[in-house]
Amino acid sequence: MAATSRPTCPECREKIKRGDERRIFLNMSYVPRAAAVISGLTEMDANAKLVSVAKAGKKIEHATKDLRCDQDLAEALLRAVEDFKERIAPAFVELDAKRREVQKMTRDHALALQAATTRLREVELERDRALYFAEQALQKTSDYEESLLSLKSDNAALTERNTSLEASDAGRRRTIETLGTNIKTKDTQIEQYRQTIIEQKNRIHRYKARIEQLKTEQNARVDEQTIVLPNEIDLDEPMSHHSPHQPQTCVHMQQESSDAGDFEGMPGPLFSSEQVPQGLKRKRADERSSKPLRLVNGNFGKLFATGPKRSIRVPKGP
Repeated sequence: MAATSRPTCPECREKIKRGDERRIFLNMSYVPRAAAVISGLTEMDANAKLVSVAKAGKKIEHATKDLRCDQDLAEALLRAVEDFKERIAPAFVELDAKRREVQKMTRDHALALQAATTRLREVELERDRALYFAEQALQKTSDYEESLLSLKSDNAALTERNTSLEASDAGRRRTIETLGTNIKTKDTQIEQYRQTIIEQKNRIHRYKARIEQLKTEQNARVDEQTIVLPNEIDLDEPMSHHSPHQPQTCVHMQQESSDAGDFEGMPGPLFSSEQVPQGLKRKRADERSSKPLRLVNGNFGKLFATGPKRSIRVPKGP
């Protein structure tokens, strides 16, 4: 409608025909406001703020009202402003919301990126620490393997030594068992020897008692013998030239020899003049003293030995 309607004269409001002359009226006081609105609209783009867009519609409306132009043109401009408010302003509102959302997402993304970067650094530190521990574990594993090989070698040596010791121990046990058997045998023999020794001691005691008894009997028989000699008798002379007591003495000696059956085969008793210490030579008969002996109460019993003067060895029994 704005394109088909004819403009009117500002003074008389008559329609101006195509061929008519018309006047141009300039109102210079309103030009700066319109120029500012035009400049603002020229600089407005997609990055313009929502507040600026909202103010732009109001500024266009005020500038249109201030202009003294055709009413139809003014209405067209006002309709354009309303259309701007209905179509462009909501788009800018939505764009501002999107922009705010994008800014929020950008901030969130920056925070998330910062947190991810921090976490990445922590993970890298943990990775480096894990790699270090892994290297240490590998080194320790290698050391453990070497120690295990050494321990296996030592175990084999100890097993071999243990086997040898067990064999030696078995031999020692057999030796100990043999020694135990020998010890038991020796103990039995020792017990037999002890019994034999006891029997020998008892037999020796019996022999000693018998010897003492025989000595007592012999001393008693010797004391019973009385030999009477002349006052001055030469002991160096043979006994065959003496008094007739010789046959009686021989008879007594023969009787004693017959009584003492246990001393058969033993040498007879020696007189003190015939006993010579070991290592000394016996005096010859011509070197003996010829000094006559005196009788004591007419008895030779105090002057001559009456029994053996050496040890008597008694043979042991079976």
